[in-house]
Amino acid sequence: MVEKNKPATESTDPEPQEVENAGRRKAIRKLMIAGGVVSGAATLPEEWTKPVIESLVVPAHAVGTTPPVVRSDRNLKHGFEEIDVQEVLGRLVEIPVSKWSYNHRQQDVRHIGPMAQDFFAKFGVGPDDRHIDMLDANGVNMAAIQALYRRLEEQDAEIRALRAEMAELKQRS
Repeated sequence: MVEKNKPATESTDPEPQEVENAGRRKAIRKLMIAGGVVSGAATLPEEWTKPVIESLVVPAHAVGTTPPVVRSDRNLKHGFEEIDVQEVLGRLVEIPVSKWSYNHRQQDVRHIGPMAQDFFAKFGVGPDDRHIDMLDANGVNMAAIQALYRRLEEQDAEIRALRAEMAELKQRS
């Protein structure tokens, strides 16, 4: 479509190379952010003279909008330590959770979550205090869910006992 104030000979469509570069930048940003490399995604150039990636091979399960699958095989790990899920829950509730936008993105794209510095200070896991590894975030969340489940189980048992005691007292009256 040609705008009224522009001559009909002037094209408003972007050059094919511009579209290709923009597509590459967008794809790389998505892959980096999905993999937790947020700081690197902000430094991608806006213009490239040579393609950085000619082709990208992504496993079938990682194509689309879902994050990649993380290897978590017991045989690939070492240094196992038991954790106190109640302690994890206690630490988690002390971490501020807020709504925010990334500096390098549009202001209307909002997220909810903790800051890496707070997460690292409470749990000391992950690469550093500027990133939250999603594997660690999932582990903390699973531990907190287990802690809450155990608390609910204890409360349910207490409620059952109180109801039984109350029913017995009613029968005596």
